[in-house]
Amino acid sequence: MSGREDKKSAVPKFSSFKAKPADSTPTPESVTKGKDDVDKSHRSSRHHRHRHRSHRHGGKLSGSASRSPSPKRPRTRDRSRSPRERHGRDLEVRRKGNPDAPAQPSKPARDLASDLFVIDKKGDPLIPKFGVDRYKQAQFYRPSRERVLGAEGYLYIHRDGPREEFSIRKPGEFYGVSLRDKHAFRTKLRQAEPQMLKASKRALLEVDGPEEDFISLKPPRKRGRDSSEDERGPDYRSILGKAKANDAFADNVDSESSDEDMGAGADPLKERSIELTRRVKEHPDDIAAWLELINHQDLLLKASASGQDPTANEIRSFAEIKLSMYEKALAQVKSPHQKEQLLVGQMRAGAKVWDGPMQETRWEKIGKQVEGSLLLWKAHLDFKLSNIVAFQYNTVKKMFLDRLALLNSKVNEEVIRVKQKMLYSELIYVFLRATRYFYDCGYKELSVASWQALLELNLYGPEIPNPAGAIPESFQEFWESEIPRIGEPGALGWNHFIATSDDSTVPDAALPDPRPDGPQSRDAYKAWATEELHQAKKARMPGRTLDEDTVDDPFRLIMYSDLEGIPFTIPSNLLPELKGELLDAYLTFCHLPPLSSNRLWKADPHLAPRDGAFERLVRAGPQRFADSDDSTRTPPEFAKEAITPAIAPKTICSLLVSLKASNKNELPVELSWVLLTLKSLVMAGHEELAKHYLALEWISDAGAVKKAAKGLIKKYPQNIGLYNLYGLLEWANGNPAVARTVLSSASRLSQSSGSESTLVLWLSWAWIEFVEGAPTPSILARLCLISDGDNIPSAAFVLKKKLELQTESEDAFRRDDIDGFVLNAKLLSLAEYLSSEAGSEPKSEKQGSISAAMDVVWRHSERLLARGRGECPQHEELLEFAAMLLFRHTILGPYRRAYLSDQFRRCVQLFPTNVNFLALLDWVASTLRIDDEFRNVLSDLVLIGNQDSVALRVCAITHELGPGGSTYAAATAFSRALDSDAARLSPWLWSCYIRFCQVRAEGLPKDAGKRTYYRAMNSCPWAKDLAMEAFTTLIRRMDSSELKSGYNSMELKGMRIHVAMEEFMEKRKREKEKERSRENRRR
Repeated sequence: MSGREDKKSAVPKFSSFKAKPADSTPTPESVTKGKDDVDKSHRSSRHHRHRHRSHRHGGKLSGSASRSPSPKRPRTRDRSRSPRERHGRDLEVRRKGNPDAPAQPSKPARDLASDLFVIDKKGDPLIPKFGVDRYKQAQFYRPSRERVLGAEGYLYIHRDGPREEFSIRKPGEFYGVSLRDKHAFRTKLRQAEPQMLKASKRALLEVDGPEEDFISLKPPRKRGRDSSEDERGPDYRSILGKAKANDAFADNVDSESSDEDMGAGADPLKERSIELTRRVKEHPDDIAAWLELINHQDLLLKASASGQDPTANEIRSFAEIKLSMYEKALAQVKSPHQKEQLLVGQMRAGAKVWDGPMQETRWEKIGKQVEGSLLLWKAHLDFKLSNIVAFQYNTVKKMFLDRLALLNSKVNEEVIRVKQKMLYSELIYVFLRATRYFYDCGYKELSVASWQALLELNLYGPEIPNPAGAIPESFQEFWESEIPRIGEPGALGWNHFIATSDDSTVPDAALPDPRPDGPQSRDAYKAWATEELHQAKKARMPGRTLDEDTVDDPFRLIMYSDLEGIPFTIPSNLLPELKGELLDAYLTFCHLPPLSSNRLWKADPHLAPRDGAFERLVRAGPQRFADSDDSTRTPPEFAKEAITPAIAPKTICSLLVSLKASNKNELPVELSWVLLTLKSLVMAGHEELAKHYLALEWISDAGAVKKAAKGLIKKYPQNIGLYNLYGLLEWANGNPAVARTVLSSASRLSQSSGSESTLVLWLSWAWIEFVEGAPTPSILARLCLISDGDNIPSAAFVLKKKLELQTESEDAFRRDDIDGFVLNAKLLSLAEYLSSEAGSEPKSEKQGSISAAMDVVWRHSERLLARGRGECPQHEELLEFAAMLLFRHTILGPYRRAYLSDQFRRCVQLFPTNVNFLALLDWVASTLRIDDEFRNVLSDLVLIGNQDSVALRVCAITHELGPGGSTYAAATAFSRALDSDAARLSPWLWSCYIRFCQVRAEGLPKDAGKRTYYRAMNSCPWAKDLAMEAFTTLIRRMDSSELKSGYNSMELKGMRIHVAMEEFMEKRKREKEKERSRENRRR
């Protein structure tokens, strides 16, 4: 230490005390000593830094870093600075800028040296405590420790085992692309937005002088504490401080916003949040802005999770923020429709914060609004269904009956036709939800009988004078007579009964079904489950009085009194407009795709159809997930079928793919009843169901499709779609010659071969030749409408025909005939693929010009978008055809994966809910990249907002079940799907998750299946088939007390139980005693 510090200064005790003036001239000894201290301090500091670097790298340094610095190297500059030195330099800079500033005495150099350096005689006391092993040292973390100095937050350092690497982090990600990717920086630089930077005047003054190249590594607040009180700037919390910050950028023409806006410029989510917040502050009555701001919180929650699943606390916090916003918006709302939207959102957000009693209290407060709002009623119904503590079958059934009665009374009072139609549409939806609820609770006979009654009343009965009144007594007589009803063999309908009063066609008593084959299980609960499932399968159709089963099970017999308040009648003047909606509701109940995809219940999780192909994938087990590269990935199921959306309606294709993969005897609704019902409806004049019936006949018995097709064609000889579908079904049966004959015969029905209806036949014929590998001239002949296989069109004729197709397409577009416009576009694109020599993509001899064909498709697509018809079904059909053409191109030869990925991504951007586009993009997307391309598309374009659905979640899970996924990733996808509002109330998807946990038990925790089962019952306590998973799939995972508790829960909640467990156990016990006694007698 210096000599001055060795002396103890006396403490003055009197005001007259005056300290002796210090000698300003240092002695030679002190100067020498101070110089030695400085040298020692430098050496000690350098040695400490060198030892620290060696320690961080495990004691192994390479190159010059491992050698000690040369003592002969001159030290030209000391980089360290003390607070006093910086303070003196600041004063010097300020004196230059302000000549009037009073001069302050500077400290001698001896004092500066003595304050700067000390001699460490003891060493670091932590070295003997922790040793030289870096992993035994205490870890000290500081904020933003991983960020690179000077970067904007996208560059950071992270530890990967023993290594430290640079990485790039995208917004919302935790770990990004490593710098091992040589294109990572280049990509980020292209995406970076330039920002205008302007230095403040104070910063310019501070860098003036010889020390301008010095960069202080200390926080700027340190300088503020060192400066004088008079020169300290305004506090950052004050209004003046914010005003000064804004004034600093007042001259910048590119940035005139506040500091908050500038800080959010790099983050579009924050920028959007600030914009929406400003809008609702300036216009509190702008409910659209409130709703957008509330929905924006979901994106903020997703971004705050950094690519991970948000925690329960984060979800709750954002839900509370939403509730606060809903309260503020409700205080400003004036429109009833907007108030309905806000109340629905508030109650759904409150479900994540409030407990059950609190939710019940809030629902009671808005009871009046619930009566007049379908959306609020649905939200209230979902709450009642998912409340496992208070759920009772009869309570929810009463909610359905009350709603049906309320709507019937409103229809009776309404006189405006448009409002009447809306009320009947709501009646159809509520009836559909009610019957699906009965079916899921185990009362399958009641749900099927309700549909029989509704179809008989509206499609097979006489015109009723007062449809909103009571059901006629003649219908009660018809029902109680037990003659065959719709869907049963020999059914003639209610109208026929009124005309003839013939009740002699009562069917004979049904024979008892045989017991299931195989030995009876020794496990009592498993044996009970087998018997229960057998009886439930028998009870899919209502029984008759003479049936033997109805004696022991009275629920099998559905009397008219059981149907009171459920079916309703539609006026004859509204039936033509509502018939399509009624038939779609019936198809949805039967788990079949509806005729139209624009129904209100499209994304309803309660009404989501079962996917047989997905169920088979879940049951496939670990062998389905063998490792493979991108070149050997399995194509989607629908693309491997002969009948694809390229040549057949999308609904028919999805029906064939789903039911073909399912067991016909295990369908939710009995297939024979659905077939007879559709046949009866088609023969009664409902032509729109003819294709569905023909497809179901092919599923039921492919060999009998010819007989069914002949009957339909005889009934509707001008229906070109029936000819087309029959030809395709024959082709799918392996009879291409028969298919060509059918299509050729049907093409002669119209004298004008250019008729738009027959163009479908020529397109199907050309596609069959294309898939079968026929020569290109033969395919072009079909596209040129030439049926003679020997007549080969010339190149000039093909060019002329392409010009004609282009002209007809333009004419159809001018007439606003979208069907003709799209049909000509399909023919033109296929002709261009086969005949064009230009193209930018590689091709073999068997391939055509895919780029030329896609140019035709996108040119027509842009015309539809410009006309405002971008979301029409015909546009989607055109892109479906293009997608299948792309798929066939990959089978015939080489292709560029990047090109296909861009094409499919473009299709997904236009129709994000199309599962076929998603399946093809999943198939073609690379699984070898660090960032999963398909997951990014799902996150950014698909699983957002109100378009989320069970079908889209199935696509996300299917991706994880493929070669690029894993057991854990698939389980995570299941969990995310079932945590979302779109799929949380789907019993079918919960069942698939439970079966997945059982099949892939080795890669999951031991009790994963059991925990999933309890989660499922907590969300869907009404689903009996889901409750039975404990007795079937998880029978080996459950103990006796858990199984007994599960049975008691089903019984207490009012689910349909066919076999009482107590009686079954007593009967089983008596049978065992009898068997034991017989064995004893034998001995």
